Amino acid sequence: MNNGVNPLEERAVRRIAKQLHIPLLGIIDPEPVLEVLPYSQKRRQENHGVIPYVGTKDALRVDYQSVMADVKTVIVIGIPYSLRSEQIQDFSTFAYLSSVACGLDYHQILREKMDALCETVSLEFGASVHFKTFVDNSRLMDKASAWRAGLGFFGKNNLLINPHYGSAWNIGQILLDQKILHNQAVPMKNRCGNCTKCLKACPNHALGDRGFQLFYEHCISYLTQKKKLTPEQEKKIQYFLYGCDICQWVCPYNRRAEKIADQESIIPLDEILNQSEEEIKMRYKAHSLSWQPPSILIRNARILKKHFAKNNK
Repeated sequence: MNNGVNPLEERAVRRIAKQLHIPLLGIIDPEPVLEVLPYSQKRRQENHGVIPYVGTKDALRVDYQSVMADVKTVIVIGIPYSLRSEQIQDFSTFAYLSSVACGLDYHQILREKMDALCETVSLEFGASVHFKTFVDNSRLMDKASAWRAGLGFFGKNNLLINPHYGSAWNIGQILLDQKILHNQAVPMKNRCGNCTKCLKACPNHALGDRGFQLFYEHCISYLTQKKKLTPEQEKKIQYFLYGCDICQWVCPYNRRAEKIADQESIIPLDEILNQSEEEIKMRYKAHSLSWQPPSILIRNARILKKHFAKNNK
């Protein structure tokens, strides 16, 4: 290894990851993931040239050197999360909170895992190593990196699906300026087969007719986060206060996914409506939805309360 740094092999990194309880890990060279560009470009075309929250050109989103010029290796990790298991009986009183928003903020969980991994990897190298870590906070497509690393396949619901953990897992990316000796990962081909459960389950037809599509203005998860909604879009948020899990609930690969055993994913609407914005902000400050202003949750609660009250008359 250059500069007197001890060479490090993939098996050493995997040993460290196992000690840190990181179940999914892949190592790749920092070559641009050009294979996903047609997919991304088609997504833009289907949505009038716009992908929400993304202002970077697609070519830069798969180019690791655009965020770290001296990158030599990319480590991709995956941390599973639980899917809810309770059923709401009265939608005029309760709403769902997307499972990924329940519990401690996954950004924090992955950052802590990656920081610990980087610290130990640096010690194994026997020299200072420069790292950059990302969890939803860079231009890079995390799912493209995880796909290249062999951690999952792109499902018809546009989520990355691992054969064992399903789609209920979050992705972290680590870029470092040293080479890790590793075997070339083999990206997984789609394993959905003829299954169309997610397409049929989506009430707004956001996944299209053939899958691998996503029409944002029909997607419940996007609409519950959007700043302004039309009256027609208000009807489309269904029974979610924030996010959406419908296409994950029906996916056969999520049968093995861990289930939430408490009521954390079911939120009383009046509980939100009777709290101040500051109280809501404090309640969810450790959750992944904390970046959203509390006014979004209050608005959604009002929409759902009004919608189901009207339907029950």
